Amino acid sequence: MLVCRQNRHIIFYGGWFAERFFLYFFLVKFFGEGCLELMFGRSATMNRLDHFYFEVGGFGDRQTLELMEDGEIVVKLGQAKIPWFYEGAIQLNPNSKKWATFLVEIENLRVWEWEASYHQLDMCDGSQWELQMTMGDKSVKSYGSNKLPENFDQFKEELAKLLS
Repeated sequence: MLVCRQNRHIIFYGGWFAERFFLYFFLVKFFGEGCLELMFGRSATMNRLDHFYFEVGGFGDRQTLELMEDGEIVVKLGQAKIPWFYEGAIQLNPNSKKWATFLVEIENLRVWEWEASYHQLDMCDGSQWELQMTMGDKSVKSYGSNKLPENFDQFKEELAKLLS
C-alpha cells in the first residue's frame, strides 16, 4: 500500500515488477519524492537494486562501480588510473526518482536476460566488462571480452543518467 502524507491513499496489489515501478515513477513524478511511504517495512526511497557491481576496462586495469549498503555508488579507478567509464573516482547517492527511472529502463532493455558470457575468441587483447545485478528474485551475472550485448551502449547511457 502506498500512502501519501497529504492523506491520499493509493492501494495496489501486484506481481509484475514493471507495473510497480511504473506506478511508483508516476507517483513520484506527480506528487514529489517526499510524498510517498511504502508500507512494506521499507521507505519508498529505498527502491533500488539489492546488489550492483559493474566493471569495465582492459587487461590489468579496470574501473568499477559498486553499490554500497547505504545506497551510495562508489566508482573506483584501476591501478593505472585510466578513466574507462567516468572521469576519476567518485561517490554518488542517486535519489529515488533516478532509481525509479533506471529500474524501468533496465527492465525495458531486458538487461535481466543478458547471456552469461559474450566473447570474441579471435582477439587476444582488448576490453573486458562484467555486470552483476540483483533485485528481489531477479538477477543477472554477465561478462564479456571484446563483445557486448546489443543494448550495452543504451545500458551505459541509463547508468550515466542514474549517476548524473
